[in-house]
Amino acid sequence: MKIQDFYSHYVAWRPNYYRRLYKSWFYLKNWKEFLSADGKSPFKTFLFRNGICFDLLDETTGLQVFDEIFIHEVYDFAGAKNICCVIDLGANMGLFSLYAYMKWKNASIFSVEASPLTFSLFSRNLTENHLEDRIHPLNIAL
Repeated sequence: MKIQDFYSHYVAWRPNYYRRLYKSWFYLKNWKEFLSADGKSPFKTFLFRNGICFDLLDETTGLQVFDEIFIHEVYDFAGAKNICCVIDLGANMGLFSLYAYMKWKNASIFSVEASPLTFSLFSRNLTENHLEDRIHPLNIAL
């Protein structure tokens, strides 16, 4: 089989599948569980390769938000290298704050979450992973 045939048969028509496969493998230790999450087998925790573990409050929202932030990188600001401050309004469980923590090494991150229930999970995730040095959670509404 020629390389062009292989590409057109197996790769060209599935770029999103391969992006999701690669990015989940790149970021997560439990990438196979993440990819097989279908609502029937519960997916409750993101186990990142850098040792960080983030628990989920709502599986559906957590998987969707992870896809948006880490797989599709909708918040990857091209050319933004020297960011010193990030404000995450509506931090939810803190996945964007974690992304900013991993991406911009010198940034202070201020994360605002109004829901007391969601904020308590977010705060617990920060405390258990010792991320309070740069991620500052605020339980307020704007």
